[in-house]
Amino acid sequence: MKYKMKKKALLEEVLALGLPKGLTLTIVHKCKGFGLDKVLIKSNHGIEIVSKHIAEYHKNRFTGRYNKTNILNTAWLNLDDKYNGLQVIDLRQ
Repeated sequence: MKYKMKKKALLEEVLALGLPKGLTLTIVHKCKGFGLDKVLIKSNHGIEIVSKHIAEYHKNRFTGRYNKTNILNTAWLNLDDKYNGLQVIDLRQ
């Protein structure tokens, strides 16, 4: 399971894991919005989707509007470093 950014390849990896049907359907439903997100499978009933960026909002002092900036998620960077860039990380034993 090398690092793949294509949604179809991610879906194929998820379907090949042999998860329960409800969990597989949940992941497949969430995969519609995946880009550089990582799927961390903790158990048969627990998953975590870690996105690469976190949105941070700052109020502009001149216009009064909120500006959005995307910052890197440190949890995503730690997963990338620890598991060598895998997009689907299966921690089940």
